[in-house]
Amino acid sequence: MIKTVIVIGIAVASGFLAGNGLVYGFNCLPDSWLGTEEPDRHWQRVKSYPWKYVLAATMIICGIYTGLMDTARAPGIFVSAFILIWIAMSAKLYRLAPRPLIWMLLICGVGMIPFEHAIKNSLLGAAVMFVCGGIICIIEYFMRKPYEHGGEKPSFFKVAHTDLWELMVVVGFLTGLVQSLIVLQVALLSWAIRSLIPARERATAIGDTAVKAYKSDGREMRTKSSDRKVFSQKEVLSFYFAICAAIWIVINIGHKII
Repeated sequence: MIKTVIVIGIAVASGFLAGNGLVYGFNCLPDSWLGTEEPDRHWQRVKSYPWKYVLAATMIICGIYTGLMDTARAPGIFVSAFILIWIAMSAKLYRLAPRPLIWMLLICGVGMIPFEHAIKNSLLGAAVMFVCGGIICIIEYFMRKPYEHGGEKPSFFKVAHTDLWELMVVVGFLTGLVQSLIVLQVALLSWAIRSLIPARERATAIGDTAVKAYKSDGREMRTKSSDRKVFSQKEVLSFYFAICAAIWIVINIGHKII
């Protein structure tokens, strides 16, 4: 009973700090990590309200659940989920998974090896995800090739890049063979369903000239010339892959991950 109370107390405190840290830390990430240049940025990449509260509640639930299910492995799962949410935020807003965050995730996977028994399954998961990621990138390359000399590219382009490939390999290492394939299938299905829904353009990172952008309610949003880059609201696959991986490693903490 005392152990349970202590675990819950630590989980609540850690979750609150992690939820706030996700927002504050993401707003402070170096521009180079996100592939953009924002020297005079006066806005928050992620608004404090309501996301600090939403993410804090999410991380508290994650901390309590993982702590009660497996105290020894909970810290590694908790930190991995934290990094995966950061990657998902990057993919959502900047359409890429930062390489430094992927390396951090790999370090978490390596750090969890002493608590696991099937390192062979971990290596198989990484190998299979390496092949699957390569296939996805090759397919996208040949689909994009006809548009290299002009013409408007369909919205499904820029689905995958090498950052997704690297993320898939690391998640494969973290989750193992079978579970990484499940994560990939759910992510592909989620992305496919979302791709069927029409999306308005929105302005995000500094970059190309924004001709016209719209808020979620359809009203035109003012943007300065050469101030922001206009992206479709349809997310890249790495967003769904990171979210699915974070959810999966948390709900499956009762089973061996690698």
